[in-house]
Amino acid sequence: AFEASAKAGGGWDIWVVEAGGGSPREMTHGAGDNILPSWASDGNAIYFASKRSGRFEIWRLPTHGGKEEQITHNGGYLAFESTDRKTLYYTLSENGAEGLYAKPLPDGVEVQAINENVIARGLAVFYDGAYYLHCGQNGCDIRFYEFADAHVIKVISKIEAPLDGASGLTVSPDRQTFLYSILVRPESDLMLIENFR
Repeated sequence: AFEASAKAGGGWDIWVVEAGGGSPREMTHGAGDNILPSWASDGNAIYFASKRSGRFEIWRLPTHGGKEEQITHNGGYLAFESTDRKTLYYTLSENGAEGLYAKPLPDGVEVQAINENVIARGLAVFYDGAYYLHCGQNGCDIRFYEFADAHVIKVISKIEAPLDGASGLTVSPDRQTFLYSILVRPESDLMLIENFR
């Protein structure tokens, strides 16, 4: 699942393509940007952020057809379902300054789980906790939030390079490898079009 803009004048939607290749299928349509897809644990739904209500909220889309359903009502940006499918963990905005939130599924109360910034695309949820990218006064690092004891937050590794809202994080299943993205420098290419009319 990925986000792409195929509309003239912008606008983002969620698309899926088979892992082995093939033609992508557009899954969302209509007004408002639809971004940041993540699979439900059983593969039968995709969570994504949509601005169709005027601000970003988390929505769920059944992958085999059905109606899109709004999950959060107080903001939502990047979301991952817990492996037991009982809780949705998510950030509220692109900068992640509000921390990490949790909502028991299907209709539980949305509560703050971590009261420190979570770089918005830097989140990976496991059965016993969540890894996330964090930046503070002493720089940036990868941290682990333990579900069993909400007071336990461990620093896994310092990150020397600066992070931004586009920084992402993924963790290998054995948790031995952490992959994250950084912005080295923004660039653009200047192109010449010959015989332009």
